[in-house]
Amino acid sequence: MSRSFTRGLRRHRLSTLSMWLVVFGSIPVGRLEAQAPKGLELYVGGGFANSRYFDRANSPGWIFRMGFRQNERLGWTAEFAGQYEGAGEIEYNGADATFRQYQFMFGPQAVFRNTTVRPFVYGLAGVAARHLTVPSDDPLHPQDVLAVDFGVATSLGAGMDWRLRDWLGLRLFQGDYLATRLAPVDPDLSPVGGQLPPTGRWQHHFRLSGGFVFNF
Repeated sequence: MSRSFTRGLRRHRLSTLSMWLVVFGSIPVGRLEAQAPKGLELYVGGGFANSRYFDRANSPGWIFRMGFRQNERLGWTAEFAGQYEGAGEIEYNGADATFRQYQFMFGPQAVFRNTTVRPFVYGLAGVAARHLTVPSDDPLHPQDVLAVDFGVATSLGAGMDWRLRDWLGLRLFQGDYLATRLAPVDPDLSPVGGQLPPTGRWQHHFRLSGGFVFNF
């Protein structure tokens, strides 16, 4: 093999390598990042739910979410939330009763765009519980549970985040429609069973919250 041919082959290989480096180097970094998992997202917030058990009323509450961002558009989230509402005319031993409602749900969440303002939608399903409680004189157990309802829960909603830092965001709002179907647990053991609202059918709620989002 002649030296001139060898030098030409080396130049051809170097030029081919340079061409591929230019091609790969010209790919936008954002496109590669969009295909990579983005880690964890935590949401802590407060808000209220508009519910109807006796009469429709607004109930203050809290919400905690832990999500995994699969990519820039799709993720999965688990939610634990609770609301508190007066129980109307129900009393026990001279104390007014309170409904304490809890939901634990899981499902997908989709983000429309990954910019400073990030709209998103989600659909969740899981379980819900409702406790009827009154204050207790026992400091170790400040609430006595008079009755428990348990069942399924689903929600469909949307919201919008404002990114303050790479690791911190402000959830401007998150609103959804929540449907629960609750049934009493051991109703014969409840001392106020005859005063409780009917169950065994769907209950309809509307929730609105806001808070902070932490990205990891």
